[in-house]
Amino acid sequence: MGIFNSLANGLRSALGLEKAARSSGVASVVTDLPLWNQFTRIGGGVTPAQVSTFIRLADDGRPDRLIDLANESRQKDGHLHGILQSRELAVQGLDWELFFPDQDPESTYGERQKKFVEGALRTNEPFHRMLAHMSGAFYPGFAVSEILWDSSTGQSLPRDFKNIDARRFGFRRSDGRLIFRDDPASPKEIDFKSVPNKFVCSQPRINGDVEVREGLMRPLVWAAMFRNWSLADWLKLGEIAWKPQRIATYDRTQFAEEKDVNDLISILRALTSNGVAAIPNTVEIGTEWPQGSGGQGKGNHESLRDHVGRDMSKAVLGQTETTEASASSGYAQAKVGERKEDMILKSDVRNLSMVVTRDVIAPMVALNFGDTAPIPYFRLIVKDNVNLKAFAEGIDKLAGPNVRLRLAANWVRKQVGAPTPKDDEEVVGVEPPDPETVPEATPKEPAEE
Repeated sequence: MGIFNSLANGLRSALGLEKAARSSGVASVVTDLPLWNQFTRIGGGVTPAQVSTFIRLADDGRPDRLIDLANESRQKDGHLHGILQSRELAVQGLDWELFFPDQDPESTYGERQKKFVEGALRTNEPFHRMLAHMSGAFYPGFAVSEILWDSSTGQSLPRDFKNIDARRFGFRRSDGRLIFRDDPASPKEIDFKSVPNKFVCSQPRINGDVEVREGLMRPLVWAAMFRNWSLADWLKLGEIAWKPQRIATYDRTQFAEEKDVNDLISILRALTSNGVAAIPNTVEIGTEWPQGSGGQGKGNHESLRDHVGRDMSKAVLGQTETTEASASSGYAQAKVGERKEDMILKSDVRNLSMVVTRDVIAPMVALNFGDTAPIPYFRLIVKDNVNLKAFAEGIDKLAGPNVRLRLAANWVRKQVGAPTPKDDEEVVGVEPPDPETVPEATPKEPAEE
């Protein structure tokens, strides 16, 4: 732990941060920011020119403004939040396990390390909050958490995980590497990845572009802006369409001054808000209710908003069948949509499992058992929906008494989600007979004619 502490203190010194606030172990090297410095308010009325400016800054290695816009867009658009949350919760709701690839179920290899890691993480609430934080890495393109180790018990354990806002990071212009940089205007860039065993960092492959342009922020902030425009204009149209048109006529010979005309317009506006106004006897006021003027406009706005929403769903979930119904929806199309969403889930799970194995499990084993100790792999469990009846009928046809195909029992149990029974456990079903103990059938004598 001496080398680790010196590296952490070096990073703390480079960041200009104060020392530890914990009684034992290695404290956080990333300080908490005051509320006024945790985000920048973008506000309403965002224009395409502003969005383009934010994207250019992000391409230059300063994504903080684009991240602020992406977060505000999520808070303003219920559909955007819903589909992002659906993808995140699909990962957060999974159970996990530790395993060794291609290991015999009866083997005890690495059992000590496996029990140690699972005992430290299974009920570790900050660990599961970190997993939730990592599940959203696909939106900005990355997610980072700091590990707070505690060695007060003689063992190095991750007692807490500090999730760090994405806007506190940037990309180094010299090589495009992800770096820590609280102040976008400051030239100080900290290569946090160079400190071993301290940070969990997920940078999933989303669109296959360079690191600085990974993630779904760019297409989604454009879509959110267009949806916001459509809704704002739709609301303005609704406000006008369901109010009577106030019309005033006046004698031009007596209303020759521009001030008189402006006063009359103010009277018409007062009628809208409170229905009370003082009108000269030389003026006539009339009202006309719109006749079907809002129907077509509503359809146009709704169509545009729904169209952009479907594009959002395709970008995040790969399909639209699980978010909204359409005239062409059917069972077959719904199953195709589920398969696409399942492929995305498995990709997210595979990436996060490798990140946790590399940045959390491996350091835990190395710090407590040495560099040569076996490292168990972390895996989030994705259970495929198996039709048990159809699967059982298929197994009976493939491996029945009249078929010479042998299937591994562990594989069959895995498909149905059933564990291997232990010797002292009660089992359901009949064990297959041992072929050596089954007597051969005696051939019958041919019947006499």
